[in-house]
Order: sequence, then C-alpha cells, then structure tokens
Amino acid sequence: MSAPPSGDGAGAEVRAVSGADVLARRGISPELAPAPSERRFPDGAHYRIEIPSVEGPAVLRAVVAQASAEGVTVNRVSQGSGAMLLSADELAEMARIGADSGIEVSLFIGPREEWDVGALAQSGEGASRAGLIRGVRQLRYAIDDVLRGVDHGIRGFLVADAGLLELLADMQADGQIPASVVWKVSALLAPANPLTVTQLERLGASTVNVPADVTLGQLAEMRSATTLPLDLYVEAPARWAGWSAGRKRPTW
Repeated sequence: MSAPPSGDGAGAEVRAVSGADVLARRGISPELAPAPSERRFPDGAHYRIEIPSVEGPAVLRAVVAQASAEGVTVNRVSQGSGAMLLSADELAEMARIGADSGIEVSLFIGPREEWDVGALAQSGEGASRAGLIRGVRQLRYAIDDVLRGVDHGIRGFLVADAGLLELLADMQADGQIPASVVWKVSALLAPANPLTVTQLERLGASTVNVPADVTLGQLAEMRSATTLPLDLYVEAPARWAGWSAGRKRPTW
C-alpha cells in the first residue's frame, strides 16, 4: 500500500472547487445554457405530460388508473399504430375515457407507407419513410380514417406526411373537420431546425414532435421560432436509438 501524499493529514482544509472553476483557470469557458423560455401553456404551465404507445381502450384505462394512483397529471396520450385498427366502439370508448379524464387522445392516421406492399419502408435505409402516405389510395384512406375517428369523438391525430397535414388543415379551415381537432406532427416527421418547424406550422400543425436527441441549444432555437408546443420524448423507443433526454429541462 502506498503512503498518503504529504501535507494531506487529518484536519487539512480542502478548498471547494467546481469543474467550471478548474476550466476557467485554463481559459476554457463552459458551454452556455440557453435562457429558459418565457412561453407558457394557456393555464400557465411550463410543460405537460404525454404518454405514448397507448394503443387502445384497455391501455388507456390502465394509464388513467396508474396516473391517479401516482398523483400524476397526464395531459395527452398518443398511439403508435393507427386509428384504423380500432373498432367503432373502441374509438368511442377512447374518446369517452379521454373526455371523462381531461386527457387529449391522439391517434395515428393510416394506413401509411409501412403498411404498403413496397419494401423500402421495411429496409434498413427506409425506416424514416414509414409514416409517409404512399399513393392516392392511401391518401383517400387517410382522409376517411380521420373522418371516421372524428365521427366517434376523436379530436387529436398524429400526422407524419406534410402533404396530408396541409390537406387536413385546409379541410378544417373549410369546416369539414371540427376546429377543435389537434394535428400532432409525429416523431417520424420530426424537424430539427427552426425553418422546418415554421414550415410545419404554416402547413397547419398544432403541436410538433422534435427529435429526442436535440441539444438544449437546438431546442431553444426551435422554441424561439414558433409558439407551437414542442413535444420531446423523455425516453425514446429503441428503434430511435433508445435516447434518454431526462436531463433536459422541461421548460421549452
């Protein structure tokens, strides 16, 4: 066993120092943290909580029960499969549970390219195309999927295709879809810069999923460009590298 360093005996004072202090003495400035956003939700909240992958009424009931048990306010649930996979009764039940619990229910519009006979979306290079709408037939199905959901009380939908988003927003402006319907841009179409965020806003987005691995600086850049809510996975699914953003401040 080696002897303890000299001068480090009992009672010796150790001056408190931080990593920033150490770097500053060497002329290295720490990274600058963006100033907190002043944006707030209408009720004054800094952030809201969304639970993804709520695929049907049974899962939604479980979310509501667990949130109540934990004393957690859940503001929105979203789905990763598709509204077209739910029966009329299931759609109505999800809408009813959401309304009774004060939770926004957002269902994915489909079918999408990943459901098509083409192989690109299933390839190693094609995962980013999975949410796009392929061909006029899928466009027609997507519109009918939204109208069917609306007829059964659903007022929130995930969109992963820019053309479809613009069309649905136009239908909403024409009174063919209720004004209360929320268009959530899916993580499959997630923008990573301010210009794309504002483009999606112009196309009719109500709320926008951004990549879970963006830095605080990049998040602040997008936050400064739009008043839309920005949705950020705290823990991303494995298919998106399993990224954890738990250390990001939820004030953007």
